[in-house]
Amino acid sequence: MDFKSRILVIHNLINQNKFSDALTKCQNLSKKFPNNSYILNLQGLILQNSGQIRKSIQYFQKSIFIQKDNYAAKNNLANVYKNLYEFREAESLYKEIIRNDSKNIKALNNYANLKREINQYQEAKKLLLKALNLESNNINILLNLSMCCQGIGESNEAKNYALKVIDIDPN
Repeated sequence: MDFKSRILVIHNLINQNKFSDALTKCQNLSKKFPNNSYILNLQGLILQNSGQIRKSIQYFQKSIFIQKDNYAAKNNLANVYKNLYEFREAESLYKEIIRNDSKNIKALNNYANLKREINQYQEAKKLLLKALNLESNNINILLNLSMCCQGIGESNEAKNYALKVIDIDPN
């Protein structure tokens, strides 16, 4: 089985919440490709999803060390820091990603969620609007914008974003 096929198998296992199997396959692949930033990031994600949050940090950091511009790994590391309430570290990483890749939807959305979590709704809204300009039908962004507007008392705007989500996906 080639590299790409093995990665697809690992992603399928992750999607099925079979983290132990995914981790085993990822570790085996990592033996063949020990300095592959993508695989290290993937191992970090598996550990993060399986509740081994602190352990995932070392894999994200290793991935970034190998590939300085691995924004997916930086975003994942920032999410870990956010979940651990280490907001300064998370914010620093989100800012770095956005500074170097201003169209990174995931970083914009995740940074906005951090801002919303620390009650900086106006800043969160600005980030989400920037993301929405890049992807106008992104349900996650629209839902986050709706919650953000609700948090600052903009009920009609919150409702409009929520209705747009329903238009895109009635379920």
